[in-house]
Amino acid sequence: MIKLTALLFAFAFPFTVFSQSGTLATTQKEKQNLKGPVKEVLHTTFEPMQIGGDSTTWIPYDFFGFHNYRLKFDNRGLLTERIDYKLQDNELKQRGIWNYTYDEKDRVVEEVYLYESLSTIDTASFSYTYLNDSSTSIFEKRNGVPSSTYHYNLSKSTEEFTSVNADSSFIQKTFSEIDDRNRVTRKEDYSNGTRIRSLTLNTYHEQQFLTPAKSLQSYGKGNQVSLYENELDEQGNVISEKITAFHTGDSKTTTYSYLYDDMGNWIEKGEYVDKILRKIVKRSIDYYTD
Repeated sequence: MIKLTALLFAFAFPFTVFSQSGTLATTQKEKQNLKGPVKEVLHTTFEPMQIGGDSTTWIPYDFFGFHNYRLKFDNRGLLTERIDYKLQDNELKQRGIWNYTYDEKDRVVEEVYLYESLSTIDTASFSYTYLNDSSTSIFEKRNGVPSSTYHYNLSKSTEEFTSVNADSSFIQKTFSEIDDRNRVTRKEDYSNGTRIRSLTLNTYHEQQFLTPAKSLQSYGKGNQVSLYENELDEQGNVISEKITAFHTGDSKTTTYSYLYDDMGNWIEKGEYVDKILRKIVKRSIDYYTD
């Protein structure tokens, strides 16, 4: 049985269920490293702002990405709703909302995203067809008009993903090798052609951790190569990330600190660059009690 789960969709939407990273059997709770009977998570990000002298206040952070959102799970651990927030008039206000529908095998059959676009409310929908346990097709519509089609073909240790837009003028393909923990060990990304646009090689710390210990990424016509090195704590969360760009010789290290609740889930994360606190992320987590 394939359990498709939500993660960040890099092309257009923040949290569409299907992935392009070879992890179709990984639940959203696992992707976020959430433990226990989680019912709801409110995720908010803050950055410092100087208000005079040595005084600092923390304000919501909302730049190039989706940093503030609410996740809702059912009592089986399936993601049922995600609400995205944007910063407007110094307050976090709703930007869009995802809703997810599953079948009797806990496979997503439809996801619908209602979101603000200029002065209107637009709709993106994704419908899933399962040809068998190793082949899935996903049909995307924007405001009811067919937009793109996505295909997954899975084997025991490989995954092939194909994305085709409505007029077939653009076709993207991704080929991934995966281990027995559904983690990507090698990923080849092709963009509307036969040449590799990017290549990623991953190695991992421990059997239970989903985050790579090292990730070597090569991309672009100039063969730009970067190495990502992650140090994890005993909970599997990143406490240090070093990025080295071989084509420039530059490197940058970001470190993180965590506060945990009684379930072992972090509820506050600090992000440090050059030992200076740059961001604070807070998670308010509610649990099922039955």
